[in-house]
Amino acid sequence: MRPSWKILVTVAATLLAVPQLALADDVEDQLKQMQQRMSEMEDKLQATSDELETSKERVDQQEALIKKAGIDESRGAGSGSAALDFLKSIQLDGFVASSYTYNFNMLHSSDLPQGDSAPSTVGGENGGLLGLTAPGHTNSNSFQLDQLWIGIGKPATMESNAGFRADIVFGALADANREGTFYTFDDGTGFDDHGSGDLPHLFQAYAEYLAPVGENGISVKGGRFATLIGAESFRQDQNWNITRGITWALQPVNHTGLMTSGRCSSCNLDWSLGVVNGYSDTMSDRDNGKGVLGGLKWSGEKMSLATNVFWGGDIGDFGPTALAYSVFGGDFGVGRTTDQVGVLDAIFTWNPTDRLSTWVNFDYYWLHDHSPNDFLGSAIEDTNIYAGAIASRYAITDSTGVAMRAEYQWWDVGGFTDLNLWAITGTVDHALTENLIVKVEARYDNQSFRGGNDNVFFMDGHEGPGVYDDDDQVMGVVQMMYKF
Repeated sequence: MRPSWKILVTVAATLLAVPQLALADDVEDQLKQMQQRMSEMEDKLQATSDELETSKERVDQQEALIKKAGIDESRGAGSGSAALDFLKSIQLDGFVASSYTYNFNMLHSSDLPQGDSAPSTVGGENGGLLGLTAPGHTNSNSFQLDQLWIGIGKPATMESNAGFRADIVFGALADANREGTFYTFDDGTGFDDHGSGDLPHLFQAYAEYLAPVGENGISVKGGRFATLIGAESFRQDQNWNITRGITWALQPVNHTGLMTSGRCSSCNLDWSLGVVNGYSDTMSDRDNGKGVLGGLKWSGEKMSLATNVFWGGDIGDFGPTALAYSVFGGDFGVGRTTDQVGVLDAIFTWNPTDRLSTWVNFDYYWLHDHSPNDFLGSAIEDTNIYAGAIASRYAITDSTGVAMRAEYQWWDVGGFTDLNLWAITGTVDHALTENLIVKVEARYDNQSFRGGNDNVFFMDGHEGPGVYDDDDQVMGVVQMMYKF
């Protein structure tokens, strides 16, 4: 019996040892797999380390190039990073605006002369006898590009004293402003704006230095810059209405010269004083006379009052005399220093609420011309013009508003004749998106002469081309504008 027990014990021990041996084999296999995986991870870590080292070398190379170029951003503004600071300070803005204009006086094709040679076409078919109506929108039943505006600049600040600004404009309003006022005749193109819209107009281009004087400094601009005169702007996106007013049509748009300006913060007063070539933007002066341009503006929380003045230049820069000379003969005052044009301009703004805004603009013009050989010399010397305009806009919602503008002018032409003009314009604007704005406008104009024919607008074409046979005019305009 004893051998049997031994056999049984041996068999049991064997049965217990076999699984243990199998388990040991499994553990050995797992250890081998773990070692293989660790080896693979080491290889991957080494590759990652190599990539990091390569990236670090590239970063070092880029930093060396940046430092060599002098635009090391890590050193901060004003400490050698001139190029980067300059790029950051550049401001780029602009817009594109297009419109469709229709004249409800039922013009015929014979009333749509395409040219600038005949005085009867002054201002295009919508401009009236004097070319003052809807400047820049003178073509009836016509689509047009109003303005493509591209502006770039760097403001002069107390931290960075040098600056510049340049504005280049294309479109119908650029064509009409080749001489710096919509009412000029000196470039031989007349008053009409039947241009292609492809010609660029350099509205502004000046260099600026902000002298570190006082709290805000004194700005000195040299080149071409916007005028101080008037409440409306040549820039389309800064006006409530689509068309400009008859008051704006007489005002200069920009000048070429030297302008200084500054601000007194404690008294809320801005001042400007400059010398320019003439009433318009003439790049070069045509005689020895210069023009003086100056202004004062007080600004409060809800209102402001500005007074501006211009005196000098050439009579030929001012439209009424250019029209008179073109019709009756005589020169334009070019090459003389005995003729000047002056304007006193006042602008009052009032914004009583966030939704209601209002401005009032009054201008007084006086002309001085010692030209005894000119047919109209004595009359022009005694000419005075009084022009007034009032406009308001109410924001119905955050995206929709309605604006109204009313204007009146009285011309006293040296006792030769009196001229009365008035206009009413209504405009509804709506922002389809944050940048896209649509406007719809209706406009009524009326003109009359004392002792003369009041028919100063086209109506029908049965009398032949270029015949004025109505004293008033109704227009409709639709505009779409995208701001960027």
